[in-house]
This record gives sequence, structure tokens and C-alpha cells, in this order.
Amino acid sequence: MEDYIIPDALLTEILGYVKTYNRITDTTQDNLIELYIRMLYNNILVYIRRSEFPLQLKYVLVDLVNDRFFSNTPDSSLKSIQSMSEYDRSVSFGTSDELKARLDILAKQQVQDNVHLLNEFRLLYKT
Repeated sequence: MEDYIIPDALLTEILGYVKTYNRITDTTQDNLIELYIRMLYNNILVYIRRSEFPLQLKYVLVDLVNDRFFSNTPDSSLKSIQSMSEYDRSVSFGTSDELKARLDILAKQQVQDNVHLLNEFRLLYKT
């Protein structure tokens, strides 16, 4: 698979939108968000079979990155205790079934929300 390089200006723009949307003011999450941007940028280009990114899909990319970032944010209300010891005070937390179900629904919703936009730019053959 070909690895597409996102232009720096677009990367900076998308990073700014994601940080604004999530009210992030520091740079501690920048590397993680940039990874999601690069990964989803590549995934979109592979899906639509193009070598150049249509700027009309910029906000689809922002939406997908936001969903990916949100789905990987710890949510303490959706954790469950998997094991517990009494005397050495060891507690293990695991992911609850509710969180797994919510992430599955989110992934399916992402595809449903964006596939019609992506399909408008999808080519039958790669250019």
C-alpha cells in the first residue's frame, strides 16, 4: 500500500480544528492527534482511490479524527473492575461491555455518516 504524505498546511489546519473542537489548549496531545490525522488521511485516499486529497473532504477528515480521538479518551464512568485482592490491595480495571458497545456503534455511525460523501469522490480505478 502506498503511503500518502499530508501537506503541512492541511495537517496544521486539521490539527487546529480538532483542538478547537475538543477545547484543547496545550500541545500534549498533538502527536496523538497528528497520528490520527495522518492515518485517516491515508485511509480516505485509499478508499476513494485517488492520489490527491479532495479539499471538499477536509471536514470529513476533521469529523473522523474527532471521533477517533473521542473514542480513545478515558471515560471513568464506563470502566469495570475485573479483579480485586484484599490484603495486597490490588485492583484491575477493564473495559466494560457498555464501552465496547458504544465504540462499535460509533464506528458504524462514522461509516454511515460519511460514506456517501466519500463515495462522491471515489473512482472506479486508481488515478
